[in-house]
This record gives sequence, C-alpha cells and structure tokens, in this order.
Amino acid sequence: MQFLGRERELKLVRTELDSQRPSLIIVFGRRRIGKSRFLREAAKNRPEIYFQATRVSSLLNLEQFKSDVGKAIGCRACRRASGIDRHDRRISLSA
Repeated sequence: MQFLGRERELKLVRTELDSQRPSLIIVFGRRRIGKSRFLREAAKNRPEIYFQATRVSSLLNLEQFKSDVGKAIGCRACRRASGIDRHDRRISLSA
C-alpha cells in the first residue's frame, strides 16, 4: 500500500525514528483514516514496539504495555511481575 501525498510526513517520522535522541511522536486524526497503518509503514525495517490501548481500565492497558515491552526487549521479569504502583501509576521495567 502506498501513501499518496504522505511522503513528507513519512520522511519526518522516519527521521525521528532514526535519531539517536529520545523523542515523542504524536499522530492524531479522525478514526479509520490510516494512522496505525501509517505508523507501521514509517517503522518498516526498524525495531519497533507497537501498542494500541483498548477500552479497558488504565491499569490493564499499562499492564499490557509493560508485557509487550518486556517481550520486545526479552525481559521475563517485566512480563511477569506487576511493576505498577496503583497510587502513582508508574511502570517499573527493572530486570
């Protein structure tokens, strides 16, 4: 699938993905216009962790995110143990 008229945006996102510094990319728009597909295309041939929150509690989304990151980086402890403090909602990814 080609993204017609999105070359500039793809280049911008790929430049951020390839940079050596941390960054945050926020993509927003109406539903069902291809945001997720666009991000997958931008990340093609690059290491990635893809997570899409669902309509469950924030705590369950955080647990799933932690598990997905743990799988991607090979951290069994991250996948098993709960690293979320229900009071401050931070994630601990310590091994």
